[in-house]
Amino acid sequence: MKYRIAIAPGTEENPDYGVIVPDLPGCYSQGDDLDDAVTKAKASVELWIEGMLEEGLPVQQPSDPSELAARPEFAGVTWASVDVDLAKIEAKLER
Repeated sequence: MKYRIAIAPGTEENPDYGVIVPDLPGCYSQGDDLDDAVTKAKASVELWIEGMLEEGLPVQQPSDPSELAARPEFAGVTWASVDVDLAKIEAKLER
């Protein structure tokens, strides 16, 4: 599954890049630069999904990227995607 992530640049006070995963409520991270932000976002998405599966809750499917980009709260962000292998997460939980 590919989840879109919204990356916002840091400020002078906090130069880290902030990341929000719009399809997964409460799933966010940050990174020192864009590459670090994407890497940490993938780890956050995997942990978020793992937690949902452990609780027996459904995992939301990724939204259409154009729908996310049209939302006003995401104006000015940089978009990227993280690819998550749901089968690997499920196999990890079965051990």
